[in-house]
Amino acid sequence: NNKNNNNNNRYASTNNDNNKKNDIKNDNKNDNDITKDDANEYLSQLGYNDAMIQRGIKEALRSIHGSTKNITRAHLESFGINGIKALSLSVALELEKEAKDAIEGTVLVHLPRTTQPPMEIQIRNGQSIYTFITSNSHRNQEASAAAFVLKEYLDCSCQGTMACSTCHVIFPHKTHYQASLERCPLTEEEEDMLDLAYDVTETSRLGCRVFFSKDMLLQDHKIEIIIPNHVNTNIW
Repeated sequence: NNKNNNNNNRYASTNNDNNKKNDIKNDNKNDNDITKDDANEYLSQLGYNDAMIQRGIKEALRSIHGSTKNITRAHLESFGINGIKALSLSVALELEKEAKDAIEGTVLVHLPRTTQPPMEIQIRNGQSIYTFITSNSHRNQEASAAAFVLKEYLDCSCQGTMACSTCHVIFPHKTHYQASLERCPLTEEEEDMLDLAYDVTETSRLGCRVFFSKDMLLQDHKIEIIIPNHVNTNIW
């Protein structure tokens, strides 16, 4: 009953909710730094620009601190430059190991405001939609071009920290949505951000929380995702 009540509250469309969304959207337009991730910025300043390396360093620090909260610049600074360097090397080795066993699968992305067929992207197991978009190590030009196109629609303003809803995507097939939950369960933080997104459905997720497993990519039916019509309307 509690879950049903939560769902009803989440998907209810009232004038107050719409006003709240519009206010937040306007605030974001007026303040470009509202969702900046100071941890990623600091890592970039130190020369760690790859999104997968950044994510790995922050995940390692979360396990060290025993926290599920966002890792900030203060956490990184307290760990020290040498400590961060050691973590980055460890993360790079782990990613290299994963790459040897990696597989690629096709994901169909339905772009908004177009009648064109869905765009096919080749994504590796272990990647999320966010890390695919922001990776500096795509295997070919086609993947780099696909990431560039997706970036035009999915702004990823908070740089993958679940502090915005600009990477909101929808699974048209519930089985694919359920598979995404098995790989990366829905959290309260993600639900809070989805409450602020437009066109939310029962199979909505944040792209930074959609990690593709081997099982997902090896399904008989290709994974499909939809980018909602109201995502990043500032570019249109």
